[in-house]
Amino acid sequence: VADVLVYSPQATVWSKQALFGNSRRNLPYGDLPKTLVANGYDFDIVNDDVLQHRARAEGGLIKVRALSYRFLILPKTTAMPVATMEFLRRFAMEGGIVIALDELPDSSVGLANYQRDDRTVKELTQEIFGVDGKGRTLPGGGRAYYLPNYKIVEPPFDPMAQPPFAPTPPLEGGRAELIEILHRHLSPDFALEGNRQSDGLTFIHRRAEEREIYFVNNHQPFESRMAVTFRVPGTIPQEWNPMTGRIQPVWHYRPHESGVEVPLNLPAYASTLLVFEPGSADIYVSETNLEKVMRVDSHQVVGIASENGTAHASVMQGAKSQSASASVTGLPKPFEISGEWKLALEAYNFPKLETTVSQLRSWTEDGKTEHFSGTGQYEIDFEIPDEFFAEGNELILDLGAVGSVAEVRANGIDAGVAWMQPYRLPVTDALHSGRNHLTVLVTNTLINYVAGLSKLPDVPEDLIPHYGQTAHLYNEGTTEWENHERNYHPLPPSGLMGPVRIVVQRRVVLPV
Repeated sequence: VADVLVYSPQATVWSKQALFGNSRRNLPYGDLPKTLVANGYDFDIVNDDVLQHRARAEGGLIKVRALSYRFLILPKTTAMPVATMEFLRRFAMEGGIVIALDELPDSSVGLANYQRDDRTVKELTQEIFGVDGKGRTLPGGGRAYYLPNYKIVEPPFDPMAQPPFAPTPPLEGGRAELIEILHRHLSPDFALEGNRQSDGLTFIHRRAEEREIYFVNNHQPFESRMAVTFRVPGTIPQEWNPMTGRIQPVWHYRPHESGVEVPLNLPAYASTLLVFEPGSADIYVSETNLEKVMRVDSHQVVGIASENGTAHASVMQGAKSQSASASVTGLPKPFEISGEWKLALEAYNFPKLETTVSQLRSWTEDGKTEHFSGTGQYEIDFEIPDEFFAEGNELILDLGAVGSVAEVRANGIDAGVAWMQPYRLPVTDALHSGRNHLTVLVTNTLINYVAGLSKLPDVPEDLIPHYGQTAHLYNEGTTEWENHERNYHPLPPSGLMGPVRIVVQRRVVLPV
């Protein structure tokens, strides 16, 4: 499900220069894709072949098989086939919305009959966007807009670039004009609180029969806590957890005429699936300060509290609102596991190293271990106060910063594997009051070892019969290593960097 078709400016680019090699892939979309998604409008790219042979304009929509689009955007498009221009005209006359950015079409493509076709394109541009080129309302109720202030600037393409995270640029100028136009005709499919731009909380929307499925991902290097309105009114949400495979009802949400508002708490880089099915719930929580609502019925709300104080919830049953609350006391502050850690490192071409560390830090900060790739074993003994084991308390091991995968054993009990932020695992059943023993096995990636090599090893002996002593593909790999991996910098942080803490939450019951 997407609202916008973005026209591929391939004809414009190819009309301006002869293209060879990889440069033919570099089409100028500028920041348009990010602007659309950051404001809750997903898009697809469309070319001339699809518009001319596979698309139809019906009722203000462009339909391609089972897909429907409300808007067609032209990014800095100056050259366009006559047949495509004629489709644009039909779409606009059928009530569609066409938006041109930066420049307007003023020429056709190809050399055959180009003078006649150029005149036709100019005439169609005037018919669609008006003689003054400012845009206009068309007889069929469609609308054409021209935003010359929205400049399409394409940065140089570098396939090896790894740009750091950066917030979405402020919504101003032509970008603000574009989003205002979209809002005027259709509300966002994925709207953040206050219709503000997203800096990295993003989505993909699919429809499967009557189910509306949203894959939601937090691209940001920090936790995202905010309510999001999904444009699927008259539905009930579920969460399909891609990490655990569990399907659970979402109890905390708020239905609106325009959609369903769901508070989302997503850690850095985390993802989830929200699935909406037609209907209306008999009972749900419209507002609460609980960390998570586990279950609701006419008598109680069961949830997770993460801080002391009064836990409260507003329960909707039909049109009736009821309050539920309970006092939460005695939740201890997080307990930091500190002291002397035993650390053992051993890997291919790395002699075993056993040491103790009192301060957790990346292996890359020490010249002896910066090029270590393998598994390091951390061990420590610590004591947990009795208050952590009060009734209803749930203990979570927060490993802090890890590079890259951690396997945890507590008191000889496997507690699980954490391979992405936040590096947290439930350990309620593995820990006890008093003295405990914790083992954390941390494995990093191979780049640390490869970056430190002075030369690549020979072809392994068992592969020589298959590939020869100096296989062609192996030599190509050598070139790639010399160009990219050798002396790679900065090396990714590796090992257990912490801080390592025991965090306590409590399962509470709020009587209605």
